[in-house]
Amino acid sequence: MGNNLKTVTVKDNTEYLGGMITGSDVIPYRLESDLERIFENLTYQNPEKTTEEIEINKADAHNFKIREETLPEKLSPSERLNQNLEAISMLNRIESGQRELDSTAQEVLAKYVGWGGLADVFDESKEGQWEVARSFLEENLSPSEYEAARESTLTSFYTQKTVIDSIYKTLAGMGFKQGNILEPCMGVGNFIGNIPDEMNKSKFYGVELDSVSGRIGKLLYPESDIQIKGFEETSFSNNFFDVAIGNVPFGEYKVNDREYNKNNFLIHDYFFAKSIDKVRNGGVIAFITSSGTMDKKGRKCQTLHCSKSRIFRSHQTSK
Repeated sequence: MGNNLKTVTVKDNTEYLGGMITGSDVIPYRLESDLERIFENLTYQNPEKTTEEIEINKADAHNFKIREETLPEKLSPSERLNQNLEAISMLNRIESGQRELDSTAQEVLAKYVGWGGLADVFDESKEGQWEVARSFLEENLSPSEYEAARESTLTSFYTQKTVIDSIYKTLAGMGFKQGNILEPCMGVGNFIGNIPDEMNKSKFYGVELDSVSGRIGKLLYPESDIQIKGFEETSFSNNFFDVAIGNVPFGEYKVNDREYNKNNFLIHDYFFAKSIDKVRNGGVIAFITSSGTMDKKGRKCQTLHCSKSRIFRSHQTSK
């Protein structure tokens, strides 16, 4: 009998059949079917998945469509705070496998509006709802995510639906119907969620540096190609996109991109310059910007706007 037996050595924390072996042993067996039955009788647990390993069933999940009631124009700080906390809670539940991704969950996630104007959450002297929220964030965000949220209170303001709709109306008037669309600083993806039905066949490519916003965006828009990294870390081909769209960052700081470092661009102009290269000749860049960007003079700005692109329409919105 012994001559017909084979043996297999299993080690502690070895993955097998989608689970994790606990304990080590040398196991005799004759047939593969016997081995599978033996493994099932071992102390056996499913391995925890990291955020990067979590998969969405794309056959059942579709891009979320934002409605007017999803993102009301006017919300109090308390309302925005509560929506953010509910969205983070939902994000963690989905990623941990405690909650399925469905349209109801997406509705909660889509109401995440970032931390612009909510500095009181991170003020240690503030009590009440702010103290409760601060404790929640400390427990549910990593230290780096918490710090990123705190630092974004002066800069993270998501674009209103009325502004997004105005941009799409302009694109439609220019004859755009479908194509490859780049949003290099997407937040949670409000431009994707607001795309008109007649442009629905477009393929969206989104980039977002913030981990929480990017992960929410992936759950909201599983049919889109979303990368959670800085725009400077992306490697999109030049002349690939038909449209670049979005609300790109402002600030008196620069990013490290070897291809553009020689130009010494501040962050806002850098996003313009790189996007111009990624959009094909005859394509459209539809960014929210300031009159300062449009009125700039000098060699670097001439290079930015005129080497490949032609500014043919601008639309000013009030803040």
